[in-house]
Amino acid sequence: MINAGKEFRKGFFKLLDTFGGQIIIHKDFNCDNSSSYEVKGMKNHKKEDSSVVMFQFPEKIDVQVGDILQQKNSSEFWKIYKIEEKIVTNIFVCFILYVNKIDSNSKPA
Repeated sequence: MINAGKEFRKGFFKLLDTFGGQIIIHKDFNCDNSSSYEVKGMKNHKKEDSSVVMFQFPEKIDVQVGDILQQKNSSEFWKIYKIEEKIVTNIFVCFILYVNKIDSNSKPA
């Protein structure tokens, strides 16, 4: 019997291998005590609404609403407004962060 969750997760990793890259997570963006770290993930959008932008990761990462994401070597910044885990048939598929584009001063772009 095929487990849909395992198949979704395998499919996610195929996409990640093809389209993924390093994502910089900025904590306390534009503050004196700011910090950042990098993880592998990918930028994506909802199929039915390409204006809904998200970043997807193979594992849960230490983020919270308000943190800033940036694709490595990109000048674009994205602010997290929603955090979600994709679970299919009790299998963790990926970690999803919904974002809005901002400028380097943390203002909506």
